[in-house]
Amino acid sequence: MGRAPAFDREQILAQVTELFWLNGYQATSVADLVQQTRLKPGSLYNSFTSKHQLLLESIERYGRDSIDWVRTLLDQHLPLDQLLGQLLQAVVDQSCSDPDAKGCFLLNIKLEMAAEDPAVQALVERIFGQVELALAEAINKAIKCDQLKPDTNAPVLAKYLLMSICGLRILARDRTDRAMLEAMVEQIMIAVQQAQVTHQLAPA
Repeated sequence: MGRAPAFDREQILAQVTELFWLNGYQATSVADLVQQTRLKPGSLYNSFTSKHQLLLESIERYGRDSIDWVRTLLDQHLPLDQLLGQLLQAVVDQSCSDPDAKGCFLLNIKLEMAAEDPAVQALVERIFGQVELALAEAINKAIKCDQLKPDTNAPVLAKYLLMSICGLRILARDRTDRAMLEAMVEQIMIAVQQAQVTHQLAPA
């Protein structure tokens, strides 16, 4: 019976994710991974089998954290416009606080790998799909609570919001300044505001 690995798997994946995120998959060598994790090549491959498997597990971990973060934020007992405003502002804050302007790990890997790697393509699309589903569920909840108009197309609005979040990440990677990103957030929120129910006061 083999011994259990003498390292924290989640910590190793966090370190590897940072490296793939900063350099890209192809530009990250096994030597880079060894240096980053301080594991011997044999230990690395015994635990993860290959560099490609490390990438898939890194994507899975990043995606799980991203989905959990979005769901936790949207689960607050606040009106939808406030929740979405917080979500978009958090994206701006995270992006602007990153000195390396790495953008979104999922988007970066998708652009680099998806065309030639069906496993990466499927995994990234599944994660984006889960984020989109969380947004659609929050929108449907707001419709039922009479915050949004009953004819609001939840799937379309959810996809628009996901695309907008991706757009903010791409702009941030290009080192777009905070003022422009926040102006973009204001424009994105117009679509939500247009779907809101306008409650008129009853005549006296």
